[in-house]
Amino acid sequence: WHTRFWITDPGYQQYREGEERDYSIGTAAHNGPVINGIAQSLNAAQRIPSQNERIAQLDLSACYEGLPKAASVKRKIQVAENETPLVMVRDQFAGLENNAIIKTHWLGGAHFAWAFVDGWARLSDGQHALWIGTLESDISPQQLIRHDGTRGPLTLAHQRTLDQNHGEQTWIFWGDDSGGWKPPTISAENGCLSLTLPGGNQLSLG
Repeated sequence: WHTRFWITDPGYQQYREGEERDYSIGTAAHNGPVINGIAQSLNAAQRIPSQNERIAQLDLSACYEGLPKAASVKRKIQVAENETPLVMVRDQFAGLENNAIIKTHWLGGAHFAWAFVDGWARLSDGQHALWIGTLESDISPQQLIRHDGTRGPLTLAHQRTLDQNHGEQTWIFWGDDSGGWKPPTISAENGCLSLTLPGGNQLSLG
């Protein structure tokens, strides 16, 4: 967006032991959900067919070693039909241990400014703003961390505990071309999300 990678991934292998290697291959180096400390370690994602070209669905269950045999982990990514970026990422969990701890890490690009407004994270290049929100809980400044060996970029490290052995974690990314300081508001009904943008326009995601 605007010629920049706003959410990134280390994207390389550092073979020399040390802080940089720990960062680039650690559990917090990617944005896949980390479940009870277990990150994805196998290249075994399965694509779930979708008739909507704006929706990508993946079964990530086989990517994890050490989860219960009946565990199911799926990720749905939906891009809205509008001029500015609006993306929903929904992780669905089933068959896990009760009170499973889900950690998600979103790595911001270098030289962006982070801020936190009304439970949302705001990533800005000085002219535009990428808002990051989650349906299930607020985002706070205490969740922003910097890993040793990162060479500068900061990471939004979010954690929540599922009430049962199943649940969902829904993320919203909205790009504000005006670089404003007011995030959208979210409402959910029957599995569909409605966003009210600062200007009053409403957008829907299924």
